[in-house]
Amino acid sequence: MKNKILIVISFLVGTLMFSSCLKDKLTEDWTSSLSGKMYAQIVNAGFQSSTIAPSAADQTIRVFVNIATDALPTKDVTLNLTIDAAALTAYNTANGKSFVLCPNVTVSSVIIKAGTRNGYGYITLKSANLLDLTKTYAVPVSISSVSDPNVIIASNFKTEILQVPVANQWEGSYKSTGHFDHPTSPRDLNSTKRLTTVDATTVTGPHSDLGGSGYTITIKINPDNTCIVTQYAGGVLLGEMTPGAVNKYNPETKVFTLNYRYSGSGGYRTVSETLTFLNK
Repeated sequence: MKNKILIVISFLVGTLMFSSCLKDKLTEDWTSSLSGKMYAQIVNAGFQSSTIAPSAADQTIRVFVNIATDALPTKDVTLNLTIDAAALTAYNTANGKSFVLCPNVTVSSVIIKAGTRNGYGYITLKSANLLDLTKTYAVPVSISSVSDPNVIIASNFKTEILQVPVANQWEGSYKSTGHFDHPTSPRDLNSTKRLTTVDATTVTGPHSDLGGSGYTITIKINPDNTCIVTQYAGGVLLGEMTPGAVNKYNPETKVFTLNYRYSGSGGYRTVSETLTFLNK
């Protein structure tokens, strides 16, 4: 039986492929043309995201690396990782983005022990409490060199662009209560849901009780604590805020009052929801 190796989804569509035989899939068969070769790769190459706290304390994020090969290395191999500002510039240009290189950040090298294929490097972020929440930060990490000349750096799996949004004050877990007025299945709301940071004044989370079906909402909190609620179904814009109804945040009680709706067969589906803060 052919040995299996770990190969991951390519970094950018259209990026130069280092071999037409090296498949951009997980657990792809190791073909005879690649037998005996070794390729260093970042397992989660491409765009990723990990929220960080606005804390003065150091924070660490792991980078999972792998040596793709049909035979385990017989000696220790060091993969040197670097903060790659040029890669972030290239990503911004190719994708029309404006990510800012996160300051005060370092990344460690990784030693892949003989007889193993993978390990972790560690990104260390310092003084995240000083970051500007109006900016969108990212940490670009690339494999820059390998201690063993027989290990080839897989060019399309060498870089990870890690967005590091700083958790705003509204991110956390909330108790959801209220009512979903539906033409055929009206029901009360009673669940716990998590709101996560989009930017300095916006959070996102599950839509009513439809989060499991790919429905989401974003909540933008205005300076006067009124809110703008935007709905999505599978990423597609949906519905509106209920006309004449209240959408607001109470900073003293940490409670959102939300009213939104969307249309469908038989009429509107109208949500009246209260989100009460539980914990971070």
